[in-house]
Amino acid sequence: MEKKKILIVEDDTVLLQMLGNVLRQHDFIVFEAQNGIEGIAHIKTDSPDLVLLDVDMPQMGGLFMLKTIRGNGNKTPVMMLTNLNNPNSIADAAELGVTAYLIKADWEIDDIVNKVKEKLHVTTVA
Repeated sequence: MEKKKILIVEDDTVLLQMLGNVLRQHDFIVFEAQNGIEGIAHIKTDSPDLVLLDVDMPQMGGLFMLKTIRGNGNKTPVMMLTNLNNPNSIADAAELGVTAYLIKADWEIDDIVNKVKEKLHVTTVA
């Protein structure tokens, strides 16, 4: 089975590294970006199977990144992972076709990994 590729776009370095390490332990190929500009570059070069995307980031926020990639015809599944529990952000993300909108405070790392596996239809990962 070919390894699935995950792009994490998160400006919190500690969370970015922690999520990346845990996903790698579950045998995913992980790409990391700290803002939407880096995230778009990874989408173009690495063709991830799923994107974990923060909303509030410097240089280019997650919603603008999502709008940009959708505008370019990219249909990669995107899971928003954010502290922003804002009805407008949730509505904007839904309109742009996000797969899930997760509030960081409500989710443990292992739960996020399980959600990623569920969205990618991965049942057992070494």
